[in-house]
Amino acid sequence: MASAGLATLLATGPCAAWAADTVQLDEIVVTANKREQSVYQVAGSVASIQARGLENQGLNTLMGLSEQVPGLSFFSRGATGANQVAMRGLTSGSQQTSPTVGFYVNDTPFGFSIPVGGGSSILQPDIDPADIDHIEVLRGPQGTLYGASTLGGLIKYVTRRPDPTALSGTVRVEGDTVDHGGAGYVARGQINVPFADGKAAARLSLVSREDPGFIDNPRTGGKDVNATRVSGARAALGFYPTDNLSLVVTGLVQQNRVGAAGSVVVDPVTLAPTKGDLTQDFAVNQYFNTEYRLADAELKWKFGRGYSLVSSSSYGQVDLNLLFDVSALLPPNFLGGAYYVSPQDLSYKKWTQEVRLASPSGDRIEWLAGVYYTREEVLAQSQVAGYTAAGAPGPLVPVISKSRTPANYDEVAAFANATYNITPDLAATVGVRYADIRVKDQIYTSGLLVGRPLDQPSVQNGRSTGDATTYLASLNWRFAKNGSLYVRAASGYRPGGPVEPPAILPPGMTLPTQFNPDQVWNYEIGGRGAWFENRLTADASVFYIDWSDIQLPFLVNGFRVLSNGGSARSQGVEFNTQLRPAKGLKFGLAGAYTDAQLTQAAPLVYGHSGDRLPFVAKWSLTGSVNYERPLNEAVTANVGALWHYESDRNTALSKSDPSFVALDGFSTIDLQLGFQWDRYTLNGYIRNLFDERAYVSGGIAGGKASLVPIQPMTVGVAMSASF
Repeated sequence: MASAGLATLLATGPCAAWAADTVQLDEIVVTANKREQSVYQVAGSVASIQARGLENQGLNTLMGLSEQVPGLSFFSRGATGANQVAMRGLTSGSQQTSPTVGFYVNDTPFGFSIPVGGGSSILQPDIDPADIDHIEVLRGPQGTLYGASTLGGLIKYVTRRPDPTALSGTVRVEGDTVDHGGAGYVARGQINVPFADGKAAARLSLVSREDPGFIDNPRTGGKDVNATRVSGARAALGFYPTDNLSLVVTGLVQQNRVGAAGSVVVDPVTLAPTKGDLTQDFAVNQYFNTEYRLADAELKWKFGRGYSLVSSSSYGQVDLNLLFDVSALLPPNFLGGAYYVSPQDLSYKKWTQEVRLASPSGDRIEWLAGVYYTREEVLAQSQVAGYTAAGAPGPLVPVISKSRTPANYDEVAAFANATYNITPDLAATVGVRYADIRVKDQIYTSGLLVGRPLDQPSVQNGRSTGDATTYLASLNWRFAKNGSLYVRAASGYRPGGPVEPPAILPPGMTLPTQFNPDQVWNYEIGGRGAWFENRLTADASVFYIDWSDIQLPFLVNGFRVLSNGGSARSQGVEFNTQLRPAKGLKFGLAGAYTDAQLTQAAPLVYGHSGDRLPFVAKWSLTGSVNYERPLNEAVTANVGALWHYESDRNTALSKSDPSFVALDGFSTIDLQLGFQWDRYTLNGYIRNLFDERAYVSGGIAGGKASLVPIQPMTVGVAMSASF
């Protein structure tokens, strides 16, 4: 099974062509199957994106990964911290309630699986790369080792650990400006301090960042309303009393303050901006504010002849405070209101505990087994309120609805993987995970829209129980020191949940009390290798995925209800190649072809068999070239260019859906120039060189089309110093 690692084959990913560091190709060590082993022993597709490469290109958010990892898709509201992520085409669109891609920070899960509250699908951690070493992208289901909501894969932030051997630190400052928009800055600093005679270390990282806005809202008089301010800190303490025992305790906080969603209002038919280029038309600035908190403790103990015991404990919390303009969803001048807004507050909390035991590496049979527990709690609150043109509360009914939903999710799981080394170069792996899942919620609704007084809400109680079992089987053949081939079959799931029917159902309609987990089976063949004295390196995979019992929302008397319906399949190819024809010169080409479509009608969401799954580009390609050369004994320069292409995509399953928009494909070019001497680096970059105007997500609501554009041409320069 492909899993998180310390590095990956060939420094996989097109950003490797930007890095000044030499790529080491022999015996790269990864933590596949949650144990250290050569990458050539891993049966699965993994990409690793170096944080240094992201910084040098001015890529500070998750959206930047789409350039680096072909086949990675986003549904974004144009706000840091509010992204739906998909891999290998597995997404049901903007109404998806729980994620299909999991997130980890080191060994700690930091995504949410609870399908209640409406936020777990978009509240993915969008962590600043301040103290990140690299980001790993694991393609395909990771259910046996990483559990729920990893249908399409897993994204893992790998941070720098406290180092007890040396005092070190880095300071970085950066400035950038966006065409048609404003200016921004980045200030980052990290320091590592060893103590206790090399038996312990502390590490501290700080960041303050402003991402420039580039969208105006004439109705509010706002310029560059989508500007974003990010501030955060990460502190870690590492204790290493012996070579076989370690304890690392980490705390992370980050605040994202997005002035307004980065969307543009366009004509629903022609998609031309209705109020001008990069302009929106809302009565208020639709802000998105998120805050992350994560605390974790990881204890590792090696004993006996190589057994290892790992305990990982964590607490995570994500709070989201946002505001929507919902005027387009109501009749004009409804109850005397000139416009209507919906403020929403979401708070998600997660406690986890995992304990696992692994056998020594190198045995004929290697095994790993563990137990896992998580509890998630959510409190979602929202209301709809009307205002006059002057901004006063609506004259007739100021607040027309309120809702409040507390819920919790409990999962207990046991998992095990075993590898039989048939020969020194041929290994077969099997894995299984069983999870018991319980979800409970209460929904309080009141107001005019539901026919209840504001102080007398209706109460719906939901409860569901269920279980899910996932499997893994793989065969890996290491045909050379720098070459391997593999076959892999793996499954994944998302948990089910309760169904809360509206107080009044249409005549003759009955609803089940709960919806079930949906599941995928992924089948793939892949390989990786290096040839001609490592001048040519490549890895590729071909996959086929069956997705059954897809969790889909539908409306009953205007209220969203979840159910299971329809099936889909996704098939495609992923590849990455690197060519080094001369010293210091690198060419790279990476890409993915993803054909994801329904195989069974889903009439509740206007879906027909053969419809493409939303927000999935069939083709994504990235080409890069980098040249590095010493200018003298002290200074080394590197220059590079990156071309990225994504084909067209749709915002919904079919044209029958009122929210359907067909988005054109696009391509961009980025440039980068850097110098390194002694302990200093100076980097400049231009992103979206030709100021391409294209849209990556959005839709139509109430007849009003709002689309999220890519960032216009951006020019930046950064300098860093280390000791």
